Amino acid sequence: MNKYAHVIDAMRNRERSTFISVMYPEYTPMIEALRASEDLKKQVGIRTALVAINYVLPEKYGRNVFFNNRRRQQEKYIEEIKQRFNTPVFTIPLLDHEPEGLDDLKQLQLDVFNWRGWEK
Repeated sequence: MNKYAHVIDAMRNRERSTFISVMYPEYTPMIEALRASEDLKKQVGIRTALVAINYVLPEKYGRNVFFNNRRRQQEKYIEEIKQRFNTPVFTIPLLDHEPEGLDDLKQLQLDVFNWRGWEK
């Protein structure tokens, strides 16, 4: 018997778990996440329920040619991710520090859902 069978069964059950694909808004991470998502669906029946796009540059960070170009590139990939995955998407802004502890995670939750919210 597969020692991971109980984990796979739990991940298949949408009432018990949710699979979230997390990626950067760049080409290679998008393609890798898409392949992984398709493989999980085909091979073990686990469906991607949500997509989280991490390290998105907020408008307030860096107002120069480099950051403006980078934001445009990210926006292009965010739109492509939405089309390719066809599932709810949320974005997580690039932070100036690594979140540590429960208080930081609670603040990140507020920031994420007040910043852009859910998109489809």
